[in-house]
Formats: sequence, C-alpha cells, structure tokens
Amino acid sequence: MQTKKTDNSHLREKIELRKLAIESIENPKILECYAGEGTLWQKVQEETGRTLDILRIEKEKYKCPLPHLVGDNLKYLNTLDLDKFDIIDLDTYGIPAKQIQVISESGFIGILLITCCLTYKGTIPRFILNRLGYTKEMIKKIPTLFSINGLQKFSKWLYYNRIKRIEGYFFYRKIYIIAKMEEQWE
Repeated sequence: MQTKKTDNSHLREKIELRKLAIESIENPKILECYAGEGTLWQKVQEETGRTLDILRIEKEKYKCPLPHLVGDNLKYLNTLDLDKFDIIDLDTYGIPAKQIQVISESGFIGILLITCCLTYKGTIPRFILNRLGYTKEMIKKIPTLFSINGLQKFSKWLYYNRIKRIEGYFFYRKIYIIAKMEEQWE
C-alpha cells in the first residue's frame, strides 16, 4: 500500500501538541524548520489568541507566504544559536533524524515537536540503527527486520539524543510527538 504525502494530515492533533508546548511559556521563541505554508502555527495563534515569535525555514522560496529563511534547514541548524529558542518544530514527511542529532549535539535544552513517518521509503535510517548496535552486515542481511518495532527503536535512539520521555499521537507508522530535550547526562 502506497501512501500519499499530504500537508498537515492529522491537523487537529498537531495543533493540540503545539498548544500544549506553548502552554507554560510566556513568550515562546519558536524555530519552525519545515514551515510549508505556515498553517500549523497560524492556527495555533488563531485558537489561542497569542502572537508568537516564530522563525520559519522553508526550502521552497515561494511555498511560504510568511517571512521565512529560504533553504535547507539542516544548514541553518548548524549555524543558528539554538539557545535563543524555546521550541524547535520538526514537522516533516520523513524522519528528521539528522536534524534531531544536530540539535542534540548543539546542547539545546527545550521542547522538540517531531512529526515523522517511521519507515519513510521503507526503512529506518541506517545511522539510527547503527547507534542502537545493529551492524551494517546485520542490516544488509535482513533489511526488512529492522523496520519492525519502529517506535521502540526510534524512542531508544531519541534517548541517546537526550530525550527521556515522549508523548503524543501514534497512527500506525506516523508519529506526532512532543519531547523535552534534557541536559547532557553520562
């Protein structure tokens, strides 16, 4: 079964998670890494009556009608001072694993909003599986085995990236979560 990419599927759940994320932050500073047309945070602002400080990044120049940075969010994540943000939003079609890793390595402490499809293009990214102890040879021998229990594998990998707990909505292989990135621990 092939699924069609759709912008903002499960829109209500995504909005509720964002409202929860800003609930206890008086003036949240938000970095939206996949801004698209800006729909999600626009809806959050409408429903909460709050004006939010959002820096948007969108790869396609004309997709987002709101002010935004144009280009690859991974390049921006490597150059921006992430400590200036309370929330980093990663609402993507695939798995924003490289983005999460860069954010973790930067020392960011705050909230991550993560949307992803755990088996985008059929498998969990190899570098996630390698970090969990699976070797290249193991993965090559039986690649489909490593798509099983995707949420469990992804959660364990998130733990290695300073995320102890996630909560949210889980629909088959799509997940919509809010996570708190903690300080480094041994």
